[in-house]
Amino acid sequence: CRDRASPALERAADLFHRHGDRHDEAACWQLIGDLDAAAGVHDLARRHRGRAQRLWQTIGDTHQTKASARPSSP
Repeated sequence: CRDRASPALERAADLFHRHGDRHDEAACWQLIGDLDAAAGVHDLARRHRGRAQRLWQTIGDTHQTKASARPSSP
């Protein structure tokens, strides 16, 4: 699942970025981070969730910023 979903979500994030939709771009990175965490790839999970968090902070979405700050499993 992760092997197919992550590349599709990365392509979607790129499209959202090119069209200026930071909220949906951030949502893609959050989902990728969630997939990484579920697969036990915690370094990537933190990186992708961090990218989502930075995007949400730039658009002032504090609700999503708090959601993306949840810890990855060890």
